[in-house]
Amino acid sequence: MAKANIVQNNAFNGMKFCVYGLTKVDGNSLQADAKDVYSVFKLVGISLSRNKYMAKSTGLAKLIDILERPENTLKIERLHLAEVFNLLKTAHLNFENLALEQISANAKLRQMGTASAFRKDMEAAIHNYLAMAAAMKEFDGWDKFYALLNESVKGARNAHRSRKNKPDNDAAFNNLIPEE
Repeated sequence: MAKANIVQNNAFNGMKFCVYGLTKVDGNSLQADAKDVYSVFKLVGISLSRNKYMAKSTGLAKLIDILERPENTLKIERLHLAEVFNLLKTAHLNFENLALEQISANAKLRQMGTASAFRKDMEAAIHNYLAMAAAMKEFDGWDKFYALLNESVKGARNAHRSRKNKPDNDAAFNNLIPEE
């Protein structure tokens, strides 16, 4: 989005400065058209490129809408800025599309649970699984499975402790193995 924003800003500023330059050359046949087109820039905001994304986007949409009116299109063509105006429209459209994608991605991210909530759910599920294995160890075949699972959890706990160099660093992790 940042790159698309720069392209959009450059197109806006480039067209604005071209039109402004033509307003300053007294006696040229394009001065009246340039002043009319520049008045549209002033109406929408000549420092629009400094605004935040959404305010800028709204302003550029308004600018493009006004400049696409037939009387302004003719003036832009007489100023030989039709190509620049088309580049501005394309840059704005590209930015708008990226902004919509970003908004959609942000909405999806907000719907996802947090890592903390996910961790709590995982800890509860693992604890329940280990409790079930502990309850089933009295039946044939389950005692070996429970012993293997119990050793795996102890090994993971010890690795976690040695990595952090803090015993009992994570109470939830330490409570995974059910009391016998």
